[in-house]
Amino acid sequence: MVFEGFTQGLATLKNTLSNILTNILNAISNLVADLLNGLKNLFVPEEDFFSEKFAEFKSHFTFIDTFTGFVSQFQNMNRKNEAPSILIDFSSAESEYNYGGKAVALNLSWYSRYKPIADIVITAFVYVFFIWRFYCRIPEIIRGAGISVDYTSRISKEVDKR
Repeated sequence: MVFEGFTQGLATLKNTLSNILTNILNAISNLVADLLNGLKNLFVPEEDFFSEKFAEFKSHFTFIDTFTGFVSQFQNMNRKNEAPSILIDFSSAESEYNYGGKAVALNLSWYSRYKPIADIVITAFVYVFFIWRFYCRIPEIIRGAGISVDYTSRISKEVDKR
């Protein structure tokens, strides 16, 4: 009978300690989950954050769409195997005179038979020039300073002479 009270006390102590341990583990897991959620909220932006920022950036630089349209037209013109023909549209001119529709400004139809070879030659010269300019700028790239630093130092030397 003495042992019954002792075993019940041990069982109660065991249950109390297991409840305390469970509560501590739950508190730690909740703390870790809250910490992870806080870090996620701090470092991971909302889903439409970048699209809003990009739209705001794009609104300040509206000429980008015009430029990309020009580049895509130029690429399409360059992919064709026919010579380019540049037309000017006079139908939307803001004037009291009606100039008509489109007028040919530059017709390079004579160039069509030379275009495949000429495109290769022009591309080769552009790449050679790019590689040469890159080779000349290797010291600036390694040094981490470009032409602006050299120009600024020259200006400061001129000011010091005066």
